[in-house]
Amino acid sequence: MSRPQILFLSCIGLAVALTAMLYGNIINSSTVTSVFSKTMSSTRPVVVVGSGLAGLSASYEALQRGAPSVHLLDRAPKPGGNSIKASSGINGAGTKYQRAAGVESDTLFYSDSVRSAGKRFHLTQPPVDREALVTKLTTESAAAVNWLVDEIGVDLSVVAPLGGHSVARTHRGAGKTPPGAAIIIALLTKLKENEKFSITNLAEVKALLKEGNAVRGVEYEFEGKKHSLEGSVLFASGGFAGDATGLLARYRPDLKGIPSTNDERPGSHDILTAVGAELLDMDSVQIHPTGFVDPANSNSMLKFLAAEMLRGEGGILLNPEGSRFVNEMETREHVSDAIMKLPTATDGDGVIKQWDITLLLDPGASAASANHISFYEWKGLLKKVKVRDLQPAQIAAVDKYAKEVAQGADDEFGRKQRGRWTLKSGEENRDEDIYIGRVTPITHFTMGGVAIDEKARVLKKSEDKLVPIPGLFAAGEITGGIHGDNRLGGSSLLECVVYGRTAGAEVVGSAHSIPPLIYCSTTIRMYDGQEELDNLVWDKNDADSAAAQDELRLMAFCSKVEEFVQGKFGKPASLISPMIFGGYNVVYRVRVQGISPDLILRLPCPRLVPFPHEKTMYEAATASLLATWTQLPVPRPFFFDEDPSLGPLIIMEQVENSGNISARLTRPNKDPHVLDPSVPESTLKAMWGKVARCLLELSQLSFPRIGSLLQTGDDVYEVCCRPLSENMSDMIRLANIPSCILPSKDKTYATADEWYTALAEMHIAQLIFQHNDAVTSEDDCRNKYVARQIFRRLARQGKLSTFGFAEDSWSSQSSEIPPETLSPCPSNSDSFRLWGDDFRAGNILLTETNEIAALIDWEYTYVGPTQFTLDPPWWLLLETLEMCSTGLDDWIETYESRLNIWLSAMEKAETSMPKSTPNALPGPLSRYMRESWQTGRFFLSYAARKSWAFDAMYWNFLDERFFGDRDTSVLKEGLWKTRIDMLSDEERAAMEPFVERKMAESKERRIVEWDEAEAEAKQRFTELLFD
Repeated sequence: MSRPQILFLSCIGLAVALTAMLYGNIINSSTVTSVFSKTMSSTRPVVVVGSGLAGLSASYEALQRGAPSVHLLDRAPKPGGNSIKASSGINGAGTKYQRAAGVESDTLFYSDSVRSAGKRFHLTQPPVDREALVTKLTTESAAAVNWLVDEIGVDLSVVAPLGGHSVARTHRGAGKTPPGAAIIIALLTKLKENEKFSITNLAEVKALLKEGNAVRGVEYEFEGKKHSLEGSVLFASGGFAGDATGLLARYRPDLKGIPSTNDERPGSHDILTAVGAELLDMDSVQIHPTGFVDPANSNSMLKFLAAEMLRGEGGILLNPEGSRFVNEMETREHVSDAIMKLPTATDGDGVIKQWDITLLLDPGASAASANHISFYEWKGLLKKVKVRDLQPAQIAAVDKYAKEVAQGADDEFGRKQRGRWTLKSGEENRDEDIYIGRVTPITHFTMGGVAIDEKARVLKKSEDKLVPIPGLFAAGEITGGIHGDNRLGGSSLLECVVYGRTAGAEVVGSAHSIPPLIYCSTTIRMYDGQEELDNLVWDKNDADSAAAQDELRLMAFCSKVEEFVQGKFGKPASLISPMIFGGYNVVYRVRVQGISPDLILRLPCPRLVPFPHEKTMYEAATASLLATWTQLPVPRPFFFDEDPSLGPLIIMEQVENSGNISARLTRPNKDPHVLDPSVPESTLKAMWGKVARCLLELSQLSFPRIGSLLQTGDDVYEVCCRPLSENMSDMIRLANIPSCILPSKDKTYATADEWYTALAEMHIAQLIFQHNDAVTSEDDCRNKYVARQIFRRLARQGKLSTFGFAEDSWSSQSSEIPPETLSPCPSNSDSFRLWGDDFRAGNILLTETNEIAALIDWEYTYVGPTQFTLDPPWWLLLETLEMCSTGLDDWIETYESRLNIWLSAMEKAETSMPKSTPNALPGPLSRYMRESWQTGRFFLSYAARKSWAFDAMYWNFLDERFFGDRDTSVLKEGLWKTRIDMLSDEERAAMEPFVERKMAESKERRIVEWDEAEAEAKQRFTELLFD
C-alpha cells in the first residue's frame, strides 16, 4: 500500500471512495440479494426508494413498528446517498450535549429556521402547512439526536455553531469519521442484523404502480430487466442539485455553469408527479458559499464541500483583494449572495462559473477542525502556510480581525460567533501556522420537492386544497415546503431523521404523532412561545454561585459550622464530608461525639436564594408539623433559627439511604434524570404505590387559609405568612423581578380564587419586569399579554377554581362533558391542602429494599388550593414538562402511558387504607387525578404555578378548552388575534404601548436595579391590572 493510501485511510473521509472503505464490509453491493427473488409476504411489505439517511431511518422505524418486510431500492452502486458526505453535523435543540457545551436553553431553533426560510415561508400557495412542518422539525430535533445516540449508537458529543444559528446546536462526533458517514454506517449495521430488511443497489425505479387512487408498488429496472414490487411506497431518493441538464435546467436555468457538490444524476420528481404529486418551491436551490476549488483541477464541475463547520469553528473569508467582506456566520444564502456580487474569476474555461475566495483558518480553528483538515490537506484543497506568507492585504485583514476578537468587539459585518479563533494581531503572529484554501459557491441542496404533510404523506391537489395520495410517503430532500428560501446547515440530516422516522411509522399505520387529548375538540398544534429566563441575570447568578461556593468552602467558614454545632450540643463536632452545593441549599454533614447517626446542617445558598430566612423557617415548620402530626417518614429538625455568622439554618438527622427514586428509575448515565423506559411496570407500580400512600396521608391534612406555615408554639403551627413558592424565588433570582410587587410577607388568602388571582398577577409581573429575553417579537409579546390578561380575569371571576369539575358550566369543553360524570369541586374556602413545589422523585429517599427511607426538602411547601392536590404528579417522568429535551408532544405521549400505571398504584393504595381512616376529600383521589388529566385541569394547575411554562400551557392545552376552536388560518405568532375581543377596552388600549416598551427594552441588554425604583415598579405593575 502506498503512503498516500495509508494517509487516506487515516484521514477523515468525505468522499464516496472513503465511504466504500468505511462500510464496504457492512453491505457489499456485489453480494446483496435481489428483492425480486424473495417470496412475498402475505401481509403488505414496505418499499423504500433511496438509501440515504431518510431512507435508512424510515426503513429502521418501519421495522420497529412491525412492518413484515422492508425492501430498499437504490440506483447507486453503494448505499448512503449524499447523506454519507455530510460533514458539519445534525442540528438538535435542547440536548444534553448542548448543555454540556454551555447552551443551557435553546428555544430559538424554530425562529432561526423561519428567518432562514425567508419570504417563501409565508406563502400560502400551494396550501401546505409550512408552520407545522418546521415546528415538527425543530421540536423533534433533540429526540432525533437522542435516537441516533441512544438507539443507533452514534457519537454526537461535539456541538458547534454554524451560520444562521443563534446558538451552537449542530452535533458531530469526536472521532475522525464525519457525522454523515458515522450515522449511515451505524444504521446499515443495525439494519443488516434484521432478516426482514433487504437492499438492492443499481436498481432504478421507473414508475409507480396504482390501483384506483392508491399507490400499490413500484416498477424498477435491475440488471437490464424490468421488475415490479408491491407494497406501500416511501420515496427518499434525494434532490436534483446534480441534475444539471434536467430539472435544474428546467427550474433554474440561470444557475448554468455553477459547479456542484452533487454527482450528476436525474431527479425522481417526475415519477411522483405522474401520479398527481404536487411540487412546490422547485426554483429554490441552495447555493452553498464554500466549495473547494482544487488547484490541480480547478475547472471541475464537481467540488468537495468546504464544510460549514470550518467557519463555525473560526474560519474567515477573504475576497481577491485580501479583505473580509461578509459575516461568515450568516445564512448560506446571505454569504453566497455576498460572494456572487463580486467579479467572477478569470481562470474559467468559459463553461464553469466560479469565484476566487480564500478560506483562512487560524491555529484555534485549525485545531478544532483537525480531523477535517487532515483530509482536505491530503487532497490538496487546504495548504498550511505562515502568516508572513500571505499577501500584505490579507495580513492586514487578519490583524484587524484578530484585534476585534481579542477586544470582544463587533466587527463591521456583525459577526458575533468567533468559534475557536486564537490568533493574536501584530508581528507576534507572523510565524504562526494557518491554513488557506480557495473556495467558490456551488449548488448544494434543493429546497423544493413534492408536497408533504406532518405525517410525511405525499399530497396532491384536489380543488383548492392538498390531500394525501394513499399508499405514498416521502422524506428527505425529495420533499419541499420545509426550508423555504434557504436551509440552515445541519438541518438536512435532521430532516432525514425526523421525517424519515415519521414516514416509516406512518407507512405501517402506526403514527408517531400525539393523539388529541381526551375531550379536546381539536388536535393540539404545539406553541413554542415559552418564555426564556433572563440570560444576563442567569449569568450573574452563575457568577454569584461560584463566589458563594468559594466562600463556603473556606476553612474559616467550615470551622464556624463545627463551632456552632458543638455549641448547640455541648460536645465536640467535626465535618466528615465535603460541602454539598445543591440547587437551593448548602449541606454539611457533621459528626458529634456520642450522637448517632450523624447530623446535617443545611443553609440556603447565600446570594442565590431570595428570602432565605422565610424559606428556612417555613420549611422547618412544615417538616416539624409532618413529623409530629403524621406517620410520614419526615426527618424532624432538631434546631432551626438564624445565626449571626452562618445565617438561617436547619440542623436535622442524617438519614441512611441507598439513593432516591429518581436515581433508581432514570436512564443509565442520564443527567438530568429521565425515566428509563425499560423499567418494568411491576417495579413502577410497587415503588409508586408507596408514594401514593404518602400522598393519601398528606391529603388528609386540612387548613383554614392559604399561606406558609410557622411554628408559633410547642407543636403549634399556623398559616400566618405568604405562600412562598418556587416560582417566586425564580422570578427574583433568574429574572430580576422587583420583590416589592410580590405578595407581602404577612399576606394569606381566604379563598382559592384569591390565590389563583395572585398567581395570575405574578405572571403579568414577570412579563412586565423581566427585562431581557422575555419576548422575541411584537406578536410574541401580544400573545403573552393577551393570555395573561384573560387568565387573570378568569381567576377573578372564580372560573379557574371550578374548571374541569362538575360545577364547570362556563368552559367550552363543559358542553362536551356531562357534569354528572365529573367529581365535585373542592371547597373554595376553609379547607386547603399542603402543596410542595419541590416534592418530587429526587426528594424521596429509599432503603436497599426500595422502601421509603425519608421524604426530604420541604422548601417551597405551603398550604394551597386543594385543586393542586387533585392533580396527578408532574414528576412521573422525572423531567419537567417544559424542560423535556424531546418536546411537549413526546412528554405527553410518554406521560399518558405511565399515568395509567400511577393511577392503578393509587387505586390499590386507596383500597389498602384502614377503613377507620375517613377520606377528607369529596371523592377518591385516584378518580380526581384521572379526571384532572382528561379535562386539562393538570395543565391549568401547571400554568398557574409556573410563569415560564405559562404560555406553552395556555395556548396549547387551555385556550381552546376554555373558549372553543380558534381560527386555524391564524399562525401561532398571531394567536392573540383570535382572543383580542375578549379583553376589556382598557386592556386593549394598554397593549400596544406596552408592546412598544417591551420591544425597546429587549434591545437594551442590561440589569435593572429595581431596589432603587420601588415606586416606579409598583406603578408599572398596577398600570396593567384592570378591574
